Amino acid sequence: MLELTPKAKSAIKKMKWWVDQTTWLPIKSEVVEQNGDISTFTLSDIKTNGAMSDAMFKIKVAKGTKEIRR
Repeated sequence: MLELTPKAKSAIKKMKWWVDQTTWLPIKSEVVEQNGDISTFTLSDIKTNGAMSDAMFKIKVAKGTKEIRR
C-alpha cells in the first residue's frame, strides 16, 4: 500500500493506493477528504494490452459543427 498526504492545502486529507505485487497495477484507491468523507474505488477484471479497433477512436462530427485537423 502507498499512502500519500498533500503538502499544500487541499480538500484531500490523504490518499491510499493498493497495488498488485505480481502485475504492479493499481487495484484499489481510497481518498479521505478533510471533512472525513471516504471514497473507495476498487478495480477488477483488469486487462492489459487488449485488442482495440481503430473504430474506437473515430470522432463523430455533430451536425452544424466543423472538424479542424491539426
